[in-house]
Amino acid sequence: MMDTKEIKTKSVIAQLKSMDVDGETMQYILEQVGMEWQMLRQLVLTASMEQVEYLLEEKKDLGL
Repeated sequence: MMDTKEIKTKSVIAQLKSMDVDGETMQYILEQVGMEWQMLRQLVLTASMEQVEYLLEEKKDLGL
């Protein structure tokens, strides 16, 4: 049986999917809930080194 938090989470996910949320909107949501650093860290640590290096190289190429 699902608990209240899981039900709410699934509801939010369904709403985001129905809105066809783009990356900028997701970034804004993460900033508004104060989780941008945590999410960045989590994604970087779970990605392969190849993926991380590719993105770092892309950032360097863009001069960012």
